[in-house]
Amino acid sequence: MEDGTVVTQNTNAEHLKDSVRVYNADFIDANFRWAQGQANPVFYIGKEQADLVTELKTTQTALEKARAVLAATKANKKNTEKALGEFKTNTARDIEAEIRLSRRYRSNNLQDDYCRAQDGQFVLLEAEALQKQKDIAASANPPEKFSLLPSLPSLSSLLENISQVVTKVATTQVLDELNLHPSMETWVRHGFVYHKDQKLGNCLLCSNAISQDRLGQLASAFDDAYAKLLSQIDSAKSELQHQKHAAEALGSRFPEQAKFAPPAVEGYDMAREAIETLITSGNRLFEQIETVLEAKRQSLNKSFEDGLPASGSAKSFDEEASKVMSQLNSLIQRHNEYHDNFLSLKAGAFDAIRSHYLAANMSQYKTLLEADTKADEELKKIQEEGKALGNREEDLRSKMQNHATAGKSISALVNNFLSHSEICIEPVDSGYELRRRDGSVIKSLSDGEKRAITFCYFLATLQEDGKTAKDFIVVIDDPISSLDTKALNYTSCLIRRTLETAGQLFILTHNLHFMHEMRKWIASKNFVQNAKENGLPIPLYFLETKQCSAEVDRSSSIVSLPVLLREHESEYHYLFSIVQKCADSADQSTEFLYLMPNAMRKMLEVFLSFKVPGGGGLSNQLRSGVIRDKVAKENGDMARFHAVERLAEIESHGDSLDPIFELPLMTVEETHQGAAALLELIKLIDPDHFQQMERISRKHAA
Repeated sequence: MEDGTVVTQNTNAEHLKDSVRVYNADFIDANFRWAQGQANPVFYIGKEQADLVTELKTTQTALEKARAVLAATKANKKNTEKALGEFKTNTARDIEAEIRLSRRYRSNNLQDDYCRAQDGQFVLLEAEALQKQKDIAASANPPEKFSLLPSLPSLSSLLENISQVVTKVATTQVLDELNLHPSMETWVRHGFVYHKDQKLGNCLLCSNAISQDRLGQLASAFDDAYAKLLSQIDSAKSELQHQKHAAEALGSRFPEQAKFAPPAVEGYDMAREAIETLITSGNRLFEQIETVLEAKRQSLNKSFEDGLPASGSAKSFDEEASKVMSQLNSLIQRHNEYHDNFLSLKAGAFDAIRSHYLAANMSQYKTLLEADTKADEELKKIQEEGKALGNREEDLRSKMQNHATAGKSISALVNNFLSHSEICIEPVDSGYELRRRDGSVIKSLSDGEKRAITFCYFLATLQEDGKTAKDFIVVIDDPISSLDTKALNYTSCLIRRTLETAGQLFILTHNLHFMHEMRKWIASKNFVQNAKENGLPIPLYFLETKQCSAEVDRSSSIVSLPVLLREHESEYHYLFSIVQKCADSADQSTEFLYLMPNAMRKMLEVFLSFKVPGGGGLSNQLRSGVIRDKVAKENGDMARFHAVERLAEIESHGDSLDPIFELPLMTVEETHQGAAALLELIKLIDPDHFQQMERISRKHAA
């Protein structure tokens, strides 16, 4: 196209809308009803409506622009709609994957959520908070519940009891030696008890006798009060160990972090650190107290007042232990609450995640929605404008159209075409009626009359609505079928006169004479001269049909018109070249196998029409004395002569429809034999003619 647009069978066909006019069988069937003697109307612009032409052209120009804008607007609307749709689909898919819902979350769900949303409804979460909600959503089952941790025993109370124990003395009868050597007290006590239980009279250490006075002194020193105090010390030590173990066991009794529910994980590290700090500070106090108790146990008759921790230290430990236990149990309670409310918390996590991603994508959604809405509004606006222009165009056409004028023009063309005025085209409400001079409707016409009427009618349509041939790409398919020579010549003149200014013209024909008439017409055109000067193909084309063998399907292609058809008035030269090519084929193959029987017959007819004037049919011409005598005189091969006679028995394309669908009734071998025999016959009858034809043929091989 002039604007660079390429139109193919499958693309941009809309650019040719209202720009192509085709004369063929389909056109005739669409516009003529022969049984009723009627035809569709052709509207011309009358003189009285000429002042509306300018407005119509302006409207049509505006309408074309509106259609172009509409196409662009539709494309834009399609793009915005696609972008919004893909965004909704992809975002919904991402949300569905994140919340791992058992139910589906699709683009329509996302659309509904955004449509029902109120300001601030969707909340954008921080990364840590979002991950926590994802962890909750990912939980298949609630975690196990934990028991609350019991409080630690009071160290202050224990210290107060121990303080009383370590300040007591076992007895008032303390041996002078033990006062001097208090660390020996336990050793002496064990020795006294052993000697007494064993009823030993002498000391095992020094072998001296133990007097009764000495035994009495020792018994007074280690009486029941001594044993009781010793028991109290052991009890205090045991209680101290229990409390120490209770504090140290906090680390193992407090559940591991992995077992806690997501909401309880926050603060876990601080709680674990608090446990370690408490254990460390407690161990210092426990060791200090334990040291004093051990010293007391070794010296029961000595008071230990200064070795114990201050009461304030124990009180601080108890207060810290209370805080730590409260901190630990708070996490456990939070964990247990998660267990108890697992289903509702999980549903809440789903909503929170969905809300987060909806909030994260809200801005993009609004942008795409706004663009799509704007495109939709623009499309509706352009459609309304286009509709208004279309209505205006239709209104102008209805005011301007006059099919009676076109009827007169068609009648005049038909009368000139047929060289009589027996047929006229009369306008009626539905279009036209074909009438004779007496007014009767014509329902029976010869093929030639139909061809004349339909072609003149077609030419009239090129001036419809104020247009001319230059506004169209015109295609004419075999307009001279069923016409005699005079009508053929008139058709040629009519085409030259009316279609000289056509935007582009395609003419198709089976008639060689008509083709040459058209060739002569276009030969003088500048574009043909330019093509010749620049070695470019001349715009004459040929639908070439080939078939190499009976087993291979026929194929057709459009090629440049062969030189032998283009430069000679008769098809004889072209037929001679393809028959010669068939005869020269050593393997009895030729791509024109399908054409050969009829090509040879036609070639023989032309040759014999000059050598044996008077007609009478091929068989009679071959049996004439001119031919037989010549063959006999030149000692021609009668077998080959009979092969030529076989051609006379084969029906041509013009006599039967069958050869159109299958090979003519000659074998491949007969075809090649016939080609060679035909050429030999021509050479025998007219050697000079044969040599000239052979030279031309080989120069422009088919």
